[in-house]
Amino acid sequence: IGVVPLVGVREPVSLGELILAEGIPGVRWVDLKGEAGELVAGYRAQSLRSIAVGVVCIALLLYVGLRSVALVLRVAAPVTAAVVLTTGALLVLGERLTIFHLVAMLLVVGVGLNYALFFNRDRRDAAERNLMLLSVFIACAATLLAAVALAFSVTPVLRAIGITTALGATFAFIASATLSRPR
Repeated sequence: IGVVPLVGVREPVSLGELILAEGIPGVRWVDLKGEAGELVAGYRAQSLRSIAVGVVCIALLLYVGLRSVALVLRVAAPVTAAVVLTTGALLVLGERLTIFHLVAMLLVVGVGLNYALFFNRDRRDAAERNLMLLSVFIACAATLLAAVALAFSVTPVLRAIGITTALGATFAFIASATLSRPR
């Protein structure tokens, strides 16, 4: 078995059709670019289906835990805002969205849910409120430090995950603080 890369092919589709039409035993035409594109498209489609199922499960779990549609919406609103704002910011920055950005958005959703749940939690007094604010701020700062380090990576996958997570965590923190239940 051997792989023979072809150089200088002007019409790869025609060459592939010729090889198939001739039926040369043991010779197989593989369009690597087309195969890779189909593979990534398949991963993207499966990821979007899985994300849809995950969103429904998250909403159901939030409802079971919070026992109020209004509270579920109040917790989900900042997370939704963070995802929309992050996607918009990436596009404005000229990023070509990939499956790695999509994977990082899952982290943004998780982090955003944590922030929103903490900001919407009832607190007994000002001391508890201040401790919660400090805790969430430190968690956000730690997330940002790790994400920014990844965002400056020369490896495209790590850069995509880092920039998406950094933007998303920032937007999630701001949106959660802004849209939290008024006291």
